[in-house]
Formats: sequence, structure tokens, C-alpha cells
Amino acid sequence: MKTKILFIAATFLTVNLGTAQVLYTENFNNLNTGNVGNDLTGTIPGQGSWKTRVLAQGNNTDFQIIPETNMGNILAIKAPECISINNLECSKRAIKDGLELLWKNRNQGNDVLKLEFDYFTGELPSNQLSSHYFNINVFSNNPLAGFNVNQLGFGAIGASVAWKRIDYDLGMGGGHNFLKDFPDRIWVSVALYINFTTSQVYFEVPSEGIVHRYDLPFQLDMSIDPKTGFMYDSPRKIQIDVGSHWLTLHLQQQIVKFDNFKLSAVNATPTANIKDLISSKFNIFPNPATDIVTITNSENIMVEELIVYDTNGKIVKSQSINRESEVSLNIENLTSGTYLLHIKTKGGIAIKKVIKK
Repeated sequence: MKTKILFIAATFLTVNLGTAQVLYTENFNNLNTGNVGNDLTGTIPGQGSWKTRVLAQGNNTDFQIIPETNMGNILAIKAPECISINNLECSKRAIKDGLELLWKNRNQGNDVLKLEFDYFTGELPSNQLSSHYFNINVFSNNPLAGFNVNQLGFGAIGASVAWKRIDYDLGMGGGHNFLKDFPDRIWVSVALYINFTTSQVYFEVPSEGIVHRYDLPFQLDMSIDPKTGFMYDSPRKIQIDVGSHWLTLHLQQQIVKFDNFKLSAVNATPTANIKDLISSKFNIFPNPATDIVTITNSENIMVEELIVYDTNGKIVKSQSINRESEVSLNIENLTSGTYLLHIKTKGGIAIKKVIKK
């Protein structure tokens, strides 16, 4: 019987799961220990219908079902050894596809996709000039959203959302917003919600009482493609990418571990946290704008700093504020497009979308 080791056991978030429908689960206990599969092209399914792909150097033994104390069997992926200018060339990938039919057969009204899984934080490598990362994303034809862990020791978990309708290989279109640092060598449970009705994404760490919400800058398409019979933006696959970080030799190769995948169709999302509540109190006008935007709020919340991020998660403008409740920001020199404005206050960071004409 599986058990979960959580950093903090308390949870303060509730979701209405009265009509929740489980679409897919995998705890790896019914799979044989050993290689997941025998194909590294991502074509032929292995155990549990998981496909494996290596973009450069790697072997079938890099993807293993192994026993883990207190967890039963788990999925273990060996991080890449190779060095590359483009980390994707060294990525090791596990794919669970065929989700379109599961989503099509969901109960009426369950238009929120929920993905849950556990991951092991690992430990700090002895060679601190090298590290590895992993991303777990949900894809339609393009990536929608997912979690990323991209720090020495796998301690920090972050969120990533797609900000453009183009084919990102990993879905890292923007929103590298780090949520939490965890100690080494613990299992952490997380959950991702994609609301197809509102085009909003929620990232949850239940053991910490953390929920972050992000609004996609485009509307998810729930209409049916007559050629396929599936929703245009129907979730198609869960994709795990484990890659190398920085151009250095990896003296201590790491094993990335996952367990307890669960995909559900639900009818509600978690309760918003303080950041989302703060965000709702701010107004930005005009928006879209060509030069000056004004940021106001009705509760005299004092602004300390403004930071503008582009769709690649890069800071393109910042401005310190001397605790004022109404401020102006000049975006005249920014190129046309969509940006995320982080409004730093004493009570937290509000995030608003800004469109430059």
C-alpha cells in the first residue's frame, strides 16, 4: 500500500470534487521492475503505455521502474550526461499520450483538467557547477502548462504556462514563477488545474497551502475538430523532460523520481491565494496602451516596485516606487505584444497582463 511523505501535512485549500471523474491513474505498482521500454524514439509504448525518447546520448536502462522505500514501485529517469549548447538535444523524455479519448468521454460540466503527481526532491550534487532539471507539461497540439524544477538539488518547484500559440518543444513559453524551495530527499505532492472554460491555470502544492493562478493570454478552444472528433485544445499527452543544466561535466549523475500520477476531470478549481486576491484589487488603464499605463487600486495598497516580463520570462523593464497607491509606467519603448506586470507590495506580488499596441 502506497504512502506519501509530505513536507507539511496540513492543507488549507478545498475543491468541490463531488462530480470529479478520474480519467487515468498510475502508481507503477503493477509494472515490473526494470526498463520501462525497449524503444528510445518515442514511438513504441513500453510498460504502462509510457513511451521513452532520448534526443542524444542514452540507453533503455535510463528509464526504470524501481522499488522505493514506503512508496512501492516508482518511475526513475537518469539525468543526461551529455553537454550541449541546446539542452533539448540531451533531454530524456517520458510520454503518456492518448489522453484525447479520455477527455472526450468526461462527464458533462467537468471542464477542468486536474493532474496530480509526486516527485522526489533529490539531493544537492557534490559538483555544484552542474545540475539537472525536469519539466512535466500537459500538451494539446501545443503545450498548455506544467511544473518545472530547475535548481541544484531539485529543491525549487516553479510553474510554466504557454504564452503563444506556437510549437514550443518544452512548453516554456513564459511564467517561470518559482513557488517553493524544499529540503533534500523528500517526496512532494503537487497538482495542476487547467480550466478550459476560463482559460486559467492553477498550480497547487497542497502540503504548503499554496495555490497560484495564471491567466492564459488566449482563449482555449473547446469546439470540436470535425476531422478528429476531439476538442481543438483537447489535452493529448503528459510529457516529462529531464535535461542537463549549464555547459559543464556532470560529476554526480542524478536520478529523477516520480510517482502517483492521477488525471481527473473536475468542475472546480482551488481557492485563490493571497497573490490572486491582491491581483484582483489592481486596475490598469488604458490596456492595450501605446505609451503610459496607470496602475491604481481602491484600497490604498502601496506599490514598492514594478517589474515587466516578456513572454519568454525575461525582465524587460523595472521601476522602483516610493510606496504610492497610484503609479504610472512608461511602456513606449517596448515592442508590441503581451507582457506580465508584477506589482510588488508589502502584502505580496500582484500580476496583471499588459498589452502594448
